[in-house]
Amino acid sequence: MRHLPAECGARARCPGTGHHRGDAAGDRGQAGEPGLAGDVVLIRFRGAAPGWSAGQNGTVSTLMLTEGIPAMRLRILSFAMPMSVVAVCIVTGVAGPVSAAEQRLPGPLVDVAWLQQHLDDVVVLDVRRDPDQFAEGRIPGARLLDWSAVRDDRIIDGVEFQMILPEPATFEGLMQAAGVDSGDAIVVTSPGKAAADVTVAARVLWQLKYFGHDAVALLDGGTAAWTGEGGALETGEAASTEGDFRVLTERPELLVESQGVLDRLGAEGVQLIDNRPQPFFLGLEQEDYVYAPGHIPGAINIPFTLNTEVSAPAFIREPDDLLAAYRTLGLDPAAEELIAYCNSGHVSALTWFVLHELMGLEQARLYDGSMHAWTLDETRPVANPLAR
Repeated sequence: MRHLPAECGARARCPGTGHHRGDAAGDRGQAGEPGLAGDVVLIRFRGAAPGWSAGQNGTVSTLMLTEGIPAMRLRILSFAMPMSVVAVCIVTGVAGPVSAAEQRLPGPLVDVAWLQQHLDDVVVLDVRRDPDQFAEGRIPGARLLDWSAVRDDRIIDGVEFQMILPEPATFEGLMQAAGVDSGDAIVVTSPGKAAADVTVAARVLWQLKYFGHDAVALLDGGTAAWTGEGGALETGEAASTEGDFRVLTERPELLVESQGVLDRLGAEGVQLIDNRPQPFFLGLEQEDYVYAPGHIPGAINIPFTLNTEVSAPAFIREPDDLLAAYRTLGLDPAAEELIAYCNSGHVSALTWFVLHELMGLEQARLYDGSMHAWTLDETRPVANPLAR
């Protein structure tokens, strides 16, 4: 969701309902009384109507309130936006306070203009497939994150998995080695020349969120956008510093594993979204770490490359446009669960980011391990339209 300055109006109980109604002419709600579940909260926006991201038409969304009441995440079920630029929102839950570091970010996606003004307020994590390129040119002060170290090979219950979520201690050490502190607001960048670059940044963001660090955003267009708008680059060896990053929690609601997918096959209200290029979905192509061609039965195909502009910089497309495209390809944004997957859980992190962070669809989850993990057990079904 976009970060929206807002005011919360007074609430009056609606007769015959368990809801409350904001009173545009009434007194301000008291600070410390952000909307509770079941409330209808009046949000009066200052200035012109904000650019609401998609995902608010009857779906769960998250609204950031930073003025008038303590900063909170309010889960919004629905809203009305009259011409007077007043939004009436039905609150379905309070997700908790926003950290001081998170308040330093305007939302999950920042642009170059914002970063240029706030470069000293954030830590820029630069994810590189080729770490040697980091010394050739980077955003000033950026910290290197070697993509090959972001995920890990692990043995779980006697089964060997490749390129999956690392143990908490491993991820903690990776962040500390990159010089990240627990209180840092993080902006993740990548070369930004194509959708494949953006996917590595999105996977890092997803892992940070999974391990409880919400103060993180992506740089739209990555370093290619930075240079394209005249941003200077730093070269040479970067100063090394050790951070104090700590993993304080894990968030299983952001993740689904193979048994969970198997249990949900054919279930009403569950959508599987295969984010691989169409030849992989159809079984024409197959990675060597995926042991059967095709896709998980019932999945729809939304290739990850759809999410960004084709030419560099690879800017993420507008959420409204992406939602329309997703719907055309079969997405039901009102589904109870949306499970994004690919070959390993890498490129699908970008679609998860669009669904969960930009569209506000909090029922979106990432299948870590994806087709690699799924096909480790040959008894699990695989749909192959070209099988003879």
